[in-house]
Amino acid sequence: MKYHLLDRNVCCPFCGRANLAYKRPGQHGDVYGCNACLKTVVHRRQKGKPACGLVPVLNFGQLGYWKPCATRYWLPWPPSIIQPIANF
Repeated sequence: MKYHLLDRNVCCPFCGRANLAYKRPGQHGDVYGCNACLKTVVHRRQKGKPACGLVPVLNFGQLGYWKPCATRYWLPWPPSIIQPIANF
């Protein structure tokens, strides 16, 4: 998995139902599939942008319109804000 897990309330861009399930890591992002309409959606980042989003996979493997995620996980994981616990 390259990016964060999608929330359960994220809807499929094709049918509008919240039935996206993780399939596998892909070449350009994480591949999700809709259990209702059996379409494929890719969770990825656009080139040069820190935000991730969803892209529907159209016929013959072409990518559709990119839509940003509702949750913003822009920090690298794990965040560098967390400091290691000092030895006592």
